[in-house]
Amino acid sequence: MLQLERSQKRSLALIIIATIFDGITQGILLLQESIARKALGAGDLDITLIGVIANGTMLLSFFIFLLYNGRNKRAVVAVAYLAGRLVFAASFLISKSSHFLLFLCLYHAAFAVQLPVMNGFYPRLFGKDRGRIFGIVRTVLILSTMLVSMAAGRLLDAHPESFRPMISFIALSALCTYAIVFFLESRTPYGQAPHRSASHIIASFKGIVARKKFMKFEAVFMTYGFAFMICVPAVPIYLLRVLKLSYSSMSLAQGVVAQSVILALTPFAGRLFDRINPWHISAFSNLALIFYPLFFLLSFFTGSSAPAFIGLMFYSLGLAGTNILWNLGSAAFAHGEDDAFLLQSFHISLTGLRGIAGPFLGLFILSVFGLSWNFAISALLFAIASLMAIDESGKAKKSVGLEPQGEINGKV
Repeated sequence: MLQLERSQKRSLALIIIATIFDGITQGILLLQESIARKALGAGDLDITLIGVIANGTMLLSFFIFLLYNGRNKRAVVAVAYLAGRLVFAASFLISKSSHFLLFLCLYHAAFAVQLPVMNGFYPRLFGKDRGRIFGIVRTVLILSTMLVSMAAGRLLDAHPESFRPMISFIALSALCTYAIVFFLESRTPYGQAPHRSASHIIASFKGIVARKKFMKFEAVFMTYGFAFMICVPAVPIYLLRVLKLSYSSMSLAQGVVAQSVILALTPFAGRLFDRINPWHISAFSNLALIFYPLFFLLSFFTGSSAPAFIGLMFYSLGLAGTNILWNLGSAAFAHGEDDAFLLQSFHISLTGLRGIAGPFLGLFILSVFGLSWNFAISALLFAIASLMAIDESGKAKKSVGLEPQGEINGKV
């Protein structure tokens, strides 16, 4: 049972309200590949670029850290809304896939601000209960996203031309989310903003690289990330081009099946994060994810959609733990709030790097060798990531903590 103070309950209520409206926003654009393909005639390269945009824009996160760590971030939150959400009020201008890609670039760039700012609320406002609170909030987000994506899929099947007014609603739903994030960030007390010279920035990089446990954590995530990114163009292309799923079927696949196990397990995964070593969660999550591309491979060879939907359930099972680690895992290696923001920004920026290279690698593989090779190589990389995490999990049992004790005390 959570024992929250009155101020913490108010903050949690506000975050949940913001998350419900964020679920509306994300639920609408969960069908981004389907809208691009069906309504705007996007080709394989455009579908790949959507994956690159969605993940590559995370590189901006590290620059947000350099400019705003130790400073109030409400100004950049306001800019993110204006440039990345309010712009959707002009979605009636979208007439071809290149226009849609531009809007998506602005949309996903705003997440480079939104994610680290919101993730910073959990350790700062809820301390040791951050994992459980994150699990609650994430559950609300998934449920909201699922419901909206199903409604959006049915609407688009009945009225395909309605995608423009539908995505224009993002400007309104996001206003509620960003207003609350702006309010919570405004209430955060900050001291004098630190001065950062070029030498300080270089020292920050060196300090991160020198932290062996954290870099091993990132190595596992990098391996997992490439396994995931190789499938970023392959899965929607397979579902839309080969299986020819409708909007409703895509919303069922991506919005319900791919989220169902995450919805059921995220609250428990949050509790586990507060209690057990992150390596255990990583090992299990990557082990489950091996079956995600393997069942797509089975679907490819049998021509049946049923194995693909089973594969999405394993995707959901693996992501239940991986989502917790992606959002909060780096904080487990941190020595304070500013350090947590630094590590999370570095972590998200690496997502940007593999988010640029991974989908293009996936497009190369499917163009040269065929879709089946995407799924096979992805399964292999998930297996390697799982073995790496299992190895570190075994080492963790013999050690006191995630980092050497001197490093925890800030002496290294």
